[in-house]
Amino acid sequence: MEIAAVLWDADGVLQQGPTSTDPFVEVLGERAEEFGALVWGRLDDALAGRLHMADHVTAALEQLGLADRREQVLALWDLLTPLPAPRAVVAAVRETGFGCYLATNQDDLRAAAMRRLLGYDELLDASFYSCDLGVAKPSPDYFLAVADALVLAPEQLLFVDDNLENVEGARDTGLYTIHWTHTDGVEVLMRRLGVHGIRI
Repeated sequence: MEIAAVLWDADGVLQQGPTSTDPFVEVLGERAEEFGALVWGRLDDALAGRLHMADHVTAALEQLGLADRREQVLALWDLLTPLPAPRAVVAAVRETGFGCYLATNQDDLRAAAMRRLLGYDELLDASFYSCDLGVAKPSPDYFLAVADALVLAPEQLLFVDDNLENVEGARDTGLYTIHWTHTDGVEVLMRRLGVHGIRI
């Protein structure tokens, strides 16, 4: 089957978060590690939409006696930087007639920030957040849910991600794949797209 659409990962492909000092340390100081243990220990549940991250964060801060820092901590989910070069590639691919869709693992708080701040509704045809689908990459169920929503076979989809485990999960489900991160450069990305018949 010919490729009909491209699925694009977000982090490391189209956007990045903080790249230097841990922002949680800046806000919580030495309590950041305790906070992380409470919050990230249930990250899988958050990515699959089984809990609301804002409520989870609030409960963790209250447990640590840090409820007064709630707004500062929640604001950290807004620390997102779009990557212009690969986003320009997405726009160019879309102009050639291929559907372009976001395929990303996110908790509901970060998904809301991405929708609000990064313009994905304009850049892409649609977005598939794991927290909305109820399942996260690299599970085959994630990729099958996306394929079903698009009324396409997995073999009609090309998936771009910087995480090798996600790439392998997609490949095992029948998708074509590209393992790429923004630090590889867009020239590499365009060459790999060309291998799959997408030339811009």
